[in-house]
Amino acid sequence: MTEMTRLDIQLVQRIMENCLAKRPCTSRTTQFYVVGDPEYNIAVTHPQSTSTPNKNTLFTFRLSADVLKLNLTTCIERKGTFLSHRAYGPMGFSRVVIEADVVNTRGRFRLLNSQFGFGESLSYPVNPDKRDFHSLVQMFAEYVDENC
Repeated sequence: MTEMTRLDIQLVQRIMENCLAKRPCTSRTTQFYVVGDPEYNIAVTHPQSTSTPNKNTLFTFRLSADVLKLNLTTCIERKGTFLSHRAYGPMGFSRVVIEADVVNTRGRFRLLNSQFGFGESLSYPVNPDKRDFHSLVQMFAEYVDENC
């Protein structure tokens, strides 16, 4: 593994840690945050200079994990203040695969063109708002797209 690849893998780990960290509610959203210390397998590929449509793309990565355990918190607004409404979890997504480009926009690293794959099983003690597996996967994908 080259030094550049090792540093890129560390960058992906930091992006995912920041994206999936528990934080206070600042808007009426649903937030996901990781439970425990997940073990990710990360592979990085660097685009050919002629094949990259986005000049800000640094590299593409593929992250996989046997299980990704997440908590979910719904946020509400009450009298102008944002509050945590309900917390659910941990939810264990099986066979998680995330592929995305890492781009540099004005000195900030973000994910772009993300794609997700999940196994067909999801374990959780309480069903958040009676959502099915596919709607939870879609909510998580939208969360990553908007917040990472």
